[in-house]
This record gives sequence, C-alpha cells and structure tokens, in this order.
Amino acid sequence: DDAIDLPVLLASHGEAKARKILVEILRREAAQIMHIAPSEVDVDRELVEMGFDSLMGLSLKLAMEERLGSSTPIASVADGMTLSRLAHKIVTAAAEGRTDDTVDAMAEKHLTESNVPDEIMQKISNAAAE
Repeated sequence: DDAIDLPVLLASHGEAKARKILVEILRREAAQIMHIAPSEVDVDRELVEMGFDSLMGLSLKLAMEERLGSSTPIASVADGMTLSRLAHKIVTAAAEGRTDDTVDAMAEKHLTESNVPDEIMQKISNAAAE
C-alpha cells in the first residue's frame, strides 16, 4: 500500500526487477478493482478479456498514479493492453525519463465524450484532485 519511487527502484534493482515488482502491484490493484483474488488475475491476458471496462481502467490508472506519484500510460483498456505490457510501458517511460501527456489528454477526451453519468464523473474528478 506504500508509494513507490520508481526512479529509485530502477536505480537500485534495474529495469527487469522493477518490471517484475510493478507487475505484482498491478496484479493486486486489478484484483481489488475486480473484487477477485490476485491469484486469479492473469497478467498476460488482455484487460478486456478479463472483464475490464473503461471505468475500471481509469480506476487502475488513478490507483497507480497515486502509488507512483506520476502519470500512468493507460490510454485504453482495449488495444490489447495487459498488465505485463502496462508494467513494461511504465518502467520504460520512467527509465527514459519521459511522461505520457498524450495519453492523459486522450483519457480526458474519452471521459468528456462518454456517457458516464454526472455523479460518476464527479467522483472521478474528486478522486483525481486528491
């Protein structure tokens, strides 16, 4: 449940170990969102196949951003995204010292153009502001 300093993790353990640690964190976060045991989450299975929808993807994004203290590149749960691929993208971006502002803009556009009820949008907005 602790915050993770990804640059420190990379410096002390290297990219491969950091990816492995991040995959396990993503597994636990996804399990919590889906209300299942972490052992039931296949990190190499596409999120959509596991039943993730865009709101669950946003929940995962917000949880990971809180954990990492930085932007998380979850553009869409579609497009073949798996937790393993996501961990790879996060670690690669951190190792290269870049952020993915384009992904943030796409996620915001997706939310503003979706049919998500105002009540849910307000909860999302409140959670993002915390």
